[in-house]
Amino acid sequence: MAVCINSLIVLVAIVSSYVTYILPGVPGKLLQGDYAVATVHAIVGLVGLLLGMFIVLRGNNLVPQRLRFKNYKAFMWTSYVLYILSTLLGVIVYLEAYVFRV
Repeated sequence: MAVCINSLIVLVAIVSSYVTYILPGVPGKLLQGDYAVATVHAIVGLVGLLLGMFIVLRGNNLVPQRLRFKNYKAFMWTSYVLYILSTLLGVIVYLEAYVFRV
């Protein structure tokens, strides 16, 4: 359930903000601080979100047999690390956008 709620928040709030404010400046401003960090944040967050959704589907046996894995610990740790990294990058994006903006 948490993955579904998080996915909705990501789709509604975060993706729309990225498309509105950052994407028009890519690739021209990609090497600027806020554009670069926001883009890395988006990529890490998307990979983490997709992996989390896959783990939930796998845990409920809703993926094809060939995609099933048995080593949950490695997949869960990877997902957790991506989630924490995305969160930290999100804090940096916030600080650059609202606190350190000159």
